[in-house]
Amino acid sequence: MFDRNVTPGDLIDPQTNKLSAKAFDIFNEWYDLYSNENGVMTPESTIRFIAGATNEMVSTEDSRIKILFSNFDSNKDGILERSEFITFYETACRGKLDTVYDNLSNHFIRKDLLRMSEVYEE
Repeated sequence: MFDRNVTPGDLIDPQTNKLSAKAFDIFNEWYDLYSNENGVMTPESTIRFIAGATNEMVSTEDSRIKILFSNFDSNKDGILERSEFITFYETACRGKLDTVYDNLSNHFIRKDLLRMSEVYEE
């Protein structure tokens, strides 16, 4: 892994107990990246998100998509809204930290929340 000796950055801000500003910005960008042409995430557009976060090919029948929508599509409209996506990651940062770090790594972001492009510029 490219960030083995890197001190992890705060994903959860210890003062607010919410996502840190840097983590919020990253996950917010991911929502924009993986949203469909209407600017929302549907099960179909979530395929690209899971592929990008895990480097695995999936279908809309994948259990991860079903669980994501079951747990975080609060109004059950078949759309994962930005706030629901952010809540998903805030929850994951509290309970599935290794998975979040794997997702970051697959997007070329180190544990200190620096993009590899930022590291190479230094």
